[in-house]
Amino acid sequence: MMKHLWLAMGLLWVSLPALGQEAIQGKWYRGDLYSEATLTVDEKLHFTIEANHTAHSGEIEGDLEKLNDGQFFAKVFDDVIGQRAVLIFTLDEAGVDVVVYGDQVGAGYSVSYDGKYHSQPLSDEERRSDGLDQILGPGYSHAKARELLGPDVDYFIECFASKDNLDTAGTGFVELATGFMPGVAPYENGILGYNQDALYILFTDCRDDPNVYQFYTDDPKGEWPPAFSDWLKANPELKIIRHVPRAQEKA
Repeated sequence: MMKHLWLAMGLLWVSLPALGQEAIQGKWYRGDLYSEATLTVDEKLHFTIEANHTAHSGEIEGDLEKLNDGQFFAKVFDDVIGQRAVLIFTLDEAGVDVVVYGDQVGAGYSVSYDGKYHSQPLSDEERRSDGLDQILGPGYSHAKARELLGPDVDYFIECFASKDNLDTAGTGFVELATGFMPGVAPYENGILGYNQDALYILFTDCRDDPNVYQFYTDDPKGEWPPAFSDWLKANPELKIIRHVPRAQEKA
C-alpha cells in the first residue's frame, strides 16, 4: 500500500507559487455544515486536524515536511489500531487542500479529514443558507421557511443534521423525511413534509425541560398531516405547540 501512496505523492509534485512555510501556519476551517473540521499548524509545522460528521468525530496529528513550494506532506502511522496514511497539504490563495491517501487514522464512523480548509469558519448566515439548502434543496422556498420558523430556524437545522427520505405515496407530499439530531435524545428528532403549497415541520424541542413538540406549518388551513400521526406515538405524553397561520391559531 505504501508504494501506491508514494506514487500518489509523486503525481502531486506540481509547480506552485513560492510560499514560505509560515504561510500554512495558523488555524484553518473546513466549511462543511455537518462535517466541519479544524486544521491547526504551529510554527514547528506540527499539525492537528479535529473533524466531525454528525455525531461522530476524529483527530489526527503529525509533522509536516515540505514537498514543494506551497505543498507539504505528512506520514501518520498508528500501529496500535493498524492504520497508516500519507496526507498531502496544498496551499493556495483560497486556503489549504487536504488529501488523505490510506486510512482516515483515528476517525470515527463516516468521518474524514479530506477537503478544503479556509482561513475563516462558516458565518451564522452561511450555516443557515447551507442548512436549508441541504434539508429543503430547491423544492421549497427558503425565504418562506425562514419566515415560518423565525428564531427557531437554527434549531430546526440542527434537528435535521441527518435526513432520511420516506415514501411519499398517498401522502400528498412532494417530499417527506425524518430528521436526526446527533448526540441528542430522542435520536429521531423530527419529521417534515412539503408540497407545492405548504411546508409542515414537527420536531422535538429538547432545549428546555420538559421537552415539547414544535409544529410549524404555513398551510392556510393549519391542518395536521395524517402522515405525521404515527410519528407521535413514540412520545405521546409530550405537549404539542402549534405555530400555524395567525387566522387559524385557535382552530
